[in-house]
Amino acid sequence: RFIINISYRYVRQSKTMKKHLIGKTDGLKRTEVKEVIKRENDFLTELSSLLGSDSAKLLNVNEWSEDVSIINDVVDWLGFENCKFNSIVHENNGALGGGFRHDNTTILDVGPNCAYPYS
Repeated sequence: RFIINISYRYVRQSKTMKKHLIGKTDGLKRTEVKEVIKRENDFLTELSSLLGSDSAKLLNVNEWSEDVSIINDVVDWLGFENCKFNSIVHENNGALGGGFRHDNTTILDVGPNCAYPYS
């Protein structure tokens, strides 16, 4: 199974790419980087469609990062039983300085009876 993650925050994502993905965006203007992101999103959306809903789950980071129920739906889709996240851990939160930082405030717990029955 494939979890495919996209984002529609083109301006924000293009700034991040220009800053952190050296080499991939060299020589490109921010508007050109936005077009690259749009084409990548189109490709990933089409890939998800071709793979079908049994094999691929398309997620939009702009939605799941604010709605834990979307993550819980993915956990169910993957086949886990009795698992439920109560909150989302934000390890890469721009509000924390625009980079990777450990989230020390969120308790990560999926429940005491969480199991994957196919292992």
